[in-house]
This record gives sequence, structure tokens and C-alpha cells, in this order.
Amino acid sequence: MKKSIYKVVLCYLISIVLFAAVYWFFWMKNTSYFMVNQEFNTVTFAPMFFDEEVGSLPRGKEKTVIETNEVLQSLHLSIDSLNKAIKRNKNEQNNYNRFLDALNDQLWDSYKINSQLAVKNGTKEVKQKIDSLEHSLQIMTFASGSDIENTSPVVVAETKLKLARLRLQEAKIIAAVLNKKFETYFDKQLYSKNVQAGKRDSTYRIRNINMLSEINKIQLKIYNVVVDFHSKRFEKLNYFDFLYFSAGIATSSNFGDILPNTRLIRVIVFVQILLSLVQFGWLINQFVEAFDKKYG
Repeated sequence: MKKSIYKVVLCYLISIVLFAAVYWFFWMKNTSYFMVNQEFNTVTFAPMFFDEEVGSLPRGKEKTVIETNEVLQSLHLSIDSLNKAIKRNKNEQNNYNRFLDALNDQLWDSYKINSQLAVKNGTKEVKQKIDSLEHSLQIMTFASGSDIENTSPVVVAETKLKLARLRLQEAKIIAAVLNKKFETYFDKQLYSKNVQAGKRDSTYRIRNINMLSEINKIQLKIYNVVVDFHSKRFEKLNYFDFLYFSAGIATSSNFGDILPNTRLIRVIVFVQILLSLVQFGWLINQFVEAFDKKYG
């Protein structure tokens, strides 16, 4: 009978050890599986057995889950604020781009008008000479009453040569006008507005780039906060702390130091409690049977 009781007790102790190993495995996998009291964070079993490994940690200075969440919440709010600012900036930029497009249209309209006016003024004298020669050629043709090229070929040839030279001169004037810089024929006031508008458009772009860069920096801070939090929590507790936790569950006691933080861990805790109750029942049954045999 004593052997049976010893077997029950041994199974009970083994289950505590095994479940502690399971909890410790999940803790090593991700410390978010558990919540740990702030007081328990400062005094654990870990320094007792591994003081050289964790002795350099600042005791009692680690951020708790609540404090870390507050920091993370603040950082996420900063990102939300920046995202809203980027959205507003893009809306303003889109509206401003529409204004800039309209301004560009006006600017190129002024270029067309002014360049055409410059061509007209530059070729005015040449056009008058061309018109005069063409008119003279028409008069000679009418006066001769026949094909003037046969009656006065030299005169016609000289007139056409003069016309060709004048048209070449006209083409050179037009090319000289159109080869000048665009801003030469832009409306000065519109051109000045366009230059200033271009600078403002680049300001929107730079602002977007700066805000996106700031978001990346904050995201890196979030990553570092999470990694730092989990690394310190991981170093702070060891297997013996979870053995203590497992023993508390096995005795149906809640020490309030380590608490499950996910559904999976709660299910495992529930299974351990049921198994412990079964083992307690088995142990009590063994005692009852031993009592009946001895005194029954």
C-alpha cells in the first residue's frame, strides 16, 4: 500500500516538473505568453542560481508590461499622427498641383502669344518686301498678257531669286526667335509665380519624405522597445520560477506572481488543475483503502 501511495506522490511531483518545463518552453518562445507581477520581476529564483549571468541587470528598473504598453501606445499614436499629417500634406499637395498645372497652362499660353508676336515683329519688314515683290511679279505677268517667263526670263529669275533670299531671311529670323530660351517669351509675372510655386511643391515633397523618415525611426524604436522588454523578461526568469508557478497550480493555489496571458496557456493550466485533482483523488482513495485495511 505504501508503494502505491509513493507512486501517486511521485506521479504528482513528476507532473509538476513536466508542466513547469512546458511553461518554461513557451516563455522561451515568447514572453508574451505570461504576465508577471512587478514585485516578482525584482526578486526571482534566477539570481539565486545564475547570479553571474543576470547579475549585471538593473534590479527593479525593468519596465513592467503596463509601462511598456504605455510607451508603445505613445509611439503608435505618434505614427498615427504622422500618417494623418502625411495624408493632409498629400491633399494639400494635390490641390496645389492642380493650381500649378493651371499656372503652367497660362505660362505656356503667354509663351505662344509672345513668341508669335516676336516672330511677327521680327519678320514684318521682310514680309513687306516679299509681298511687294510678289505683287510686282503679278503686275508684270498681267501686263505682258502672256507667259512672262518666256518674254522676260531674266527679270523673272532675278525676282524669284530675291524672293528666295527674303524667305530664307524670314526663316532665319523665325529660327532665331524660337531658339531663344523659353523664359524670354514667358510673361514675367506668371514666370515668377511659377518659380515660387515650384519651390513650394518641392517643400511638400521634402515634408513627406521627412515624415516618412520619422515614421521609420519610430517603428525602429517600437522594435527596440519590444526586443528590450522581452530580452530582459527572458533573462529575469528561469525554469525554477516556472517550477514554483507549476507547484502553485498543482496545489490549486494562485500565488499571483505569474499569470497566463493567452488562451493556449490557460488551457494547459486547466489541464494541469484537472490532473492534479485526479491525483489528489487517487491519493485520498489510497489513504482510505489503507485506513480500511488497517482499522476496518
